[in-house]
Amino acid sequence: MNMNRRMFFKSMGAATVAAAPISSALANVVSPKKWDQTCEVPVIGAGAAGLFAAVSAKESGVKSVVLLEKAASPFLNSTSLSAGSVNATGTKAQFAAGVEDRGNAAEFAKEVEKTGKGLADPQLVKLFAENSAMALDWLTDHGVVFTPQPNSAFRLKRMHGCDKHTGAQYVDVLFQNAKKIGVDIKLNTKVVELITNTEANEVLGVKAESNGKPLYVRATKGFVIATGGFCGDVNMIDKFILDFRGALTFASANSEGQGLKMAEKIGAASTHMNFAAVYGYGVPMSKDKNNRKGWIFRGHVMNLYGSITLNKEGRRFINDDQNSTKVAQFLASHQERTVYQLATEAQLSDFMQNDPIQVISWDRTKFNQEKEEGGHFIIRSTP
Repeated sequence: MNMNRRMFFKSMGAATVAAAPISSALANVVSPKKWDQTCEVPVIGAGAAGLFAAVSAKESGVKSVVLLEKAASPFLNSTSLSAGSVNATGTKAQFAAGVEDRGNAAEFAKEVEKTGKGLADPQLVKLFAENSAMALDWLTDHGVVFTPQPNSAFRLKRMHGCDKHTGAQYVDVLFQNAKKIGVDIKLNTKVVELITNTEANEVLGVKAESNGKPLYVRATKGFVIATGGFCGDVNMIDKFILDFRGALTFASANSEGQGLKMAEKIGAASTHMNFAAVYGYGVPMSKDKNNRKGWIFRGHVMNLYGSITLNKEGRRFINDDQNSTKVAQFLASHQERTVYQLATEAQLSDFMQNDPIQVISWDRTKFNQEKEEGGHFIIRSTP
């Protein structure tokens, strides 16, 4: 059996926006004569990050939070499409599973930096490592059951899988809690511009389009942009992620970099635009080469059960124990665009029996159908 692969993008581009003085040459948005709504903190984007920001603000004492989401549902984002595996150290889930990992944030941060070959912002990695347990423990306290799992990047079981095996579980828990505690959630509401006061160097609020009508929301204490990355837009992939031009993308079509563009328009600085979370194994959704949507196949996990990865000449070219990031980096550096995985029936069965997910967003029934009938990427060979 062999499996045809292509380089593959995961959920979102890794890009951050830093605060910067507002340039009057860039910011040319006229304030409305009348604001439709005033709140302390507007949050743009209702994915996991935006929902966490909105809930955290309310729980921290912010009286009025407005959450603005352009889609008709909070589940049309890359978090909801993901398998829901997250990395953290010192969590309640680890302690319950007998993994003693408290006080190891510095080690965890070094592991993350090493996996990224030292290219990540060390301050952001430090903040992530130190606060990772708090975020996961909040979800645990709200009913999410996490199972610590091994990952070759970490000394201990620091990768956490959730009981429903989908990031949509986090969105659902956060969304329900946001409604419960009084976050004003506006769906079908697309923020199109940040309204600024260049003389005072501040953002006054946002201009949005809600159900086809303009909506102006005033911010009195600050605002949060949590619109995700840009890997739903293949043109932006090809513009910024040069090593992976032409790659398939699994990201939500809503991840089109709109928040980054709005922030840059008022003079904000961006960084790490040429980086993204990447999987080394992907399955095209269509035979049309112009359609770059695809599924993530968790081939790096199947390798743990004995399968081997081959290039188009049928030769082994990587260490099959490497994690998905390292596989993708190697493929890019060696310009390998099509790869194969060779596995026995027993190895594939072990993979299916011991791992809950084979193709992200596929259920077991669909993968079984592919295994028996083929059609997308599995080809059986006979003796």
